[in-house]
Amino acid sequence: IIKEKGMLPYPRLYQYLAKKLKAHSRVQSGEFEIRHQWNTYQLIKFLISGKSILHRITIPEGINFSQIANRLNEANLAKKEIILSLKNDPDLLKKTGVPEARSLEGFLFPETYFFSRAETERQILATMIAQYRKIFKPYFRKRAKEIGMTEYEILILASIVEKETGTASERPLISSVFHNRIKRRMRLDSDPT
Repeated sequence: IIKEKGMLPYPRLYQYLAKKLKAHSRVQSGEFEIRHQWNTYQLIKFLISGKSILHRITIPEGINFSQIANRLNEANLAKKEIILSLKNDPDLLKKTGVPEARSLEGFLFPETYFFSRAETERQILATMIAQYRKIFKPYFRKRAKEIGMTEYEILILASIVEKETGTASERPLISSVFHNRIKRRMRLDSDPT
C-alpha cells in the first residue's frame, strides 16, 4: 500500500533495511498515519513501533448485544453481521468464565474503549469480555453465592433491573423488590421480561 501511494521511493533500500532490522516479523498490524517526509529507515522503525491509530467508542449501560453490534458497525470498527454471528461462539463464551452462559448478551461491559481498525471482531469482543471479568470481582461471586444465586443469575437480574428503570437511584429499590419476589417464589411481573 505504501509503495502504491508513492511513499516508498527506494524499494530496494526498504528490502535491505527491512531484512537487516528483521522488520518482516516485527511489523505490527494496525492503522498507521505515515508522513511523506520520512526516510526509509524512519518508515520501517515506525511500522515496527506499533503506534497504531486507536478509535474511541463508548458503549453505554443498558444497550443490548445487537445495539452494541450496530455501534461498532457505525464506527467502522467491526462488521455487524460478524459480531452477531459470534454471539453464541463457544470460544468467546469460555472467556466469560460462566459455564452456563449460552450467549454473550450481558458480558460486553459498558465502557469507553480504544480499538484499532486492524482488530478483528473476535478480538474486540474478547476485550469487552475481559473488561467484564476485571470488574466482576470475586467479592461479587461470593455475594451471589451468599444469596443463593449464580453469577449468571445475578447478571440476568441486573439486566432486568437495568431495563425496568432508567434512573440509577431507583435501581436499589427495584432490585430489592425483585429479590423479595424471588425469595417468595413469586413471578417478577417485570415488563422487560
